Amino acid sequence: MNNAVQFIQTLIDGIESNLNQRINIEQQAHALNVTPWHFQRLFKALVGDSLYTYIMQRRLTTGAHLLNNTQLSIKDIAIELGLTTQDFNYHFQLCYQLTPQAFRLEQPEFKQTEHAIIDQSLLDHLGHGIFKHAKIEMRAPISLVGYQAKVPPPFVKSDTQSINHYPAWKQILKHQDQIEHRIKNEFFGLVCSESGNFDEAELDYLACVPVTKLGDYPSDAKVHHIPEQLVAMFDIHAASLNAKERTIDYIYACWLPNSGYERGLGDDYEVFENIIDFTNPNKLRSHYVIPLKQV
Repeated sequence: MNNAVQFIQTLIDGIESNLNQRINIEQQAHALNVTPWHFQRLFKALVGDSLYTYIMQRRLTTGAHLLNNTQLSIKDIAIELGLTTQDFNYHFQLCYQLTPQAFRLEQPEFKQTEHAIIDQSLLDHLGHGIFKHAKIEMRAPISLVGYQAKVPPPFVKSDTQSINHYPAWKQILKHQDQIEHRIKNEFFGLVCSESGNFDEAELDYLACVPVTKLGDYPSDAKVHHIPEQLVAMFDIHAASLNAKERTIDYIYACWLPNSGYERGLGDDYEVFENIIDFTNPNKLRSHYVIPLKQV
């Protein structure tokens, strides 16, 4: 665990000293001997933001400081930060609700994002109150049939993530009885990345039901297969995006580095079992499942 913390902290310090550098996620993951998915989850869990969001916030904070305290042109500030003038204008206005020109004229007070420092107190805070015990088991192959929706990557902040999931869930709940050999009252939710890096502009979110074998199903439904694999399952006791995200952060920042396992190949996914009524969030419980391999 200390190696991972030190690696991420060194990366953060390097970003701070050279904000215009380009970070290759695959290279960083390879250096840490983890998958790109695991690396991005670990960074988000330890820092609180995705790598992309963290770098952009640090660039914009620095840009705001340069606008208020130097005579550098907006073009030169953008270059200093590794951005095009157009990108700097767009993201700056999105963050501060002012164009860079207007910000320089008004010189408003602004909240600065801080250079992240990872320490044990942060890890203690992350794990506080989330006493997650994993159930380790070898799961048999699973065939899933369901519907997909386009969603933003999980490492990009989006207030509409749950809304983006909704069309897929609406379809599977409407058409579940048309899927032959389905296991009743059980549902799966998972995000699929064609590249495996989860850095596409849009990803496919699947809301599915498991089937004992493939039979008839609606022509617009999708089929997805999960192979036999060793997994860790974690209970999520509240049906909210925040509860799931906190659990995932705990898994990748605290549990996995100390578990004696590494993340295996394949998808993370969420399982809802014994579901009778999806309309009552207070009664929804789920498991978050990650693939494992022995160290």
